[in-house]
Amino acid sequence: MLKSFASLFALCVAAAPSFAADTAELQNPEQRLGYAIGYSQGRDFKQRGIEFDVEAFVRGMKFGLSGNKSAMSDAEMQAAIQTLNDRLIKRQSAETDAAHLAGEAFLAENKKKSDVITLPSGLQYRIIKQGEGKSPSIEDSVVAHYRGTLVNGKEFDSSYARKEPSTFPLRSVIKAWQEALPLLKEGGKMQIFVPSNLGYGTRGAGSLIGPDATLIFDIELIAVKQVGKPAN
Repeated sequence: MLKSFASLFALCVAAAPSFAADTAELQNPEQRLGYAIGYSQGRDFKQRGIEFDVEAFVRGMKFGLSGNKSAMSDAEMQAAIQTLNDRLIKRQSAETDAAHLAGEAFLAENKKKSDVITLPSGLQYRIIKQGEGKSPSIEDSVVAHYRGTLVNGKEFDSSYARKEPSTFPLRSVIKAWQEALPLLKEGGKMQIFVPSNLGYGTRGAGSLIGPDATLIFDIELIAVKQVGKPAN
């Protein structure tokens, strides 16, 4: 659970933190690298809800870099990190259970709506506009606009926001899309309600979609790219 220094270093190299008013104080590459590492670690720990004594952290970093003997044995340090890992695992388990229960409650209430159809897999959908073109098969690629939200309404992805539809093989996306898109024709629009096992499951996706999250997608099927044929 706890990231190694190597992985944190890779994170801060990949990320480009925005420097505030103290940028002028960072005059040389060593200072900028040190700031980047510290900022990236601090932001990562904050996002993950990891709390510790910052002064002790800086002290440990300085002694580690200098090669001086640690005030703690290797076993004591490992025990401290393991305590953190156990706490994070326990918290994640609680969050996963809460997300699962919230998703089940949402889907149970949602299926009562007259325009919502529930499939044997548990996928729920409603057709907003059927469309008049081709329907895709699992072997096809599709061009689609979409907006994805959690059940609390928080948006986690949107091709509309990017102002450009996405093109992808239907086989490459989550099971819910594979099941839902063939029910639609080109030019059609639908809304799907995705149980976690048809979405990203217990692993979640990125920082916005947690484990066992139930998802909602608004989808507009623009075109079907059939195998060996261009889209219209």
